[in-house]
Amino acid sequence: MKKSELKELYQMMFPEYPDIVTVRQLREMLGISRQLAYDLINGGELQAIKIGNSFKIPKVSVINYFPKSYTNKQVCDTVLKLLEQWQRRWERDRDAR
Repeated sequence: MKKSELKELYQMMFPEYPDIVTVRQLREMLGISRQLAYDLINGGELQAIKIGNSFKIPKVSVINYFPKSYTNKQVCDTVLKLLEQWQRRWERDRDAR
């Protein structure tokens, strides 16, 4: 992914999350199980730093994560799905106020 594309995605995706996220936040962001989150970290597919008993994951690592076997269409479909999930959460939170 080009640097300019990554910067644009960084600004659009997951704006409600901090620059460094927890495993719980990672799970929310990607809609994955706890086990899969740890598998991605322990397998080196997502960069993370272990501090004490917990992992800290750079948000850019989450945005940059896509299996190498993904086609451009799969990457775009996944990004769109994640953006739609974020929009639904945002609208739900807005309506709750």
